[in-house]
Amino acid sequence: MRAALVVSLAVIAGCSTAAPADAPAPLRVADTPACEAVTEWDEQATIFEADLVNILNSERERGGRCGDMTFAPQQPLVMHPALRCAGRLHAMSMRDDNYVDYKHPAPPEGVEELSVLQWLADAEYEPAVYAQNIGAGWPSAREAADAWLASEPHCWKFMTAEMLHVGVGVAITPEDETGQVPEDSYTNYWSVVIAAPE
Repeated sequence: MRAALVVSLAVIAGCSTAAPADAPAPLRVADTPACEAVTEWDEQATIFEADLVNILNSERERGGRCGDMTFAPQQPLVMHPALRCAGRLHAMSMRDDNYVDYKHPAPPEGVEELSVLQWLADAEYEPAVYAQNIGAGWPSAREAADAWLASEPHCWKFMTAEMLHVGVGVAITPEDETGQVPEDSYTNYWSVVIAAPE
């Protein structure tokens, strides 16, 4: 089993002043064909996902610092079914193909690039602005949050007022016949998508 890994991505495509839509049901994913693969989900992974959103929203509501940047208290991020789908599709892809990156290292034939933008499109979400954090191997949402919040390139994405929605995907690696996670894999893979719609 590998040690935990943290990676960061941000794309600011524009600014949105739209208020978050009514809070969607917290355990749903978008009702699209691509999201059917991540509708039924591991119970522990679902707990990790909900815990992470709660931790991040507590941090946003307090405000604080990310390196040299100071953030005033912000409204909570709303768990969005489309972003949850995109996060889960990415986490499942990383787990199934054993990589930790923003882009699939070997996308399927006929697909030029497989990344969060494709998964967002599959979930029918058009972002005006989005960012993503990924990682692997954390035993709890608290440890994942602590790692991202301690890193300025990761932290600001959770704290900035431009972001309104969040989707968390955690894919847990199944144990082998001996009850162990394969040595070349992480115990779990995390993908957090933060965005605001067009």
